[in-house]
Amino acid sequence: MDKEDPMTLSASELEENLRRFLTQKASLVLPISVEKIDTDTEIFFLIKSQRDGSPLITKLASAFIKSIDYRDLVKNFSLAKELGAGPFAITRSGVEHSFSTFDEFAEYIESSSRKGHTIQRYKGLGEMNPTQLWETTMDPHMRTLLQVHIEDIVEADQAFSDLMGDEVEPRREFIEQVALDNFEIDV
Repeated sequence: MDKEDPMTLSASELEENLRRFLTQKASLVLPISVEKIDTDTEIFFLIKSQRDGSPLITKLASAFIKSIDYRDLVKNFSLAKELGAGPFAITRSGVEHSFSTFDEFAEYIESSSRKGHTIQRYKGLGEMNPTQLWETTMDPHMRTLLQVHIEDIVEADQAFSDLMGDEVEPRREFIEQVALDNFEIDV
């Protein structure tokens, strides 16, 4: 991405920048479209594409685009472009590792950063062992409690039935309706 402020870009300018980025970095030639949505509270971009016939929709919020993380991604991408085509070498614990392409180098960095880490998913708290339950849920210093107020008992009951019921279609419809408004959906 270029040095201009992404929040001042039009949807077509961001779309062109993304198309260049995807072509240069990932050698992807995907049909993409970008829609800039300016609400009363924020600006965000919806990036729509398809891969293997399935729709891909990504929502980039202004908070992310203005964040240090985003700036670091742009800076690191620019740095990677400046490094050129390779070869690359890194010395770790006295052992030199060589890579012929930047993608091989990046893959090594990513896989190295995951060593010793695992991702576990649980359907319920009862599946966790006691240590994990304490570290993730019970420890008062780590947990976040949210108080929920039910304003419409009929609507709440319907939502519960849709999400927890035996029928898949209402759950799918709910997810499709609210997915773009929420960042932390783990499907």
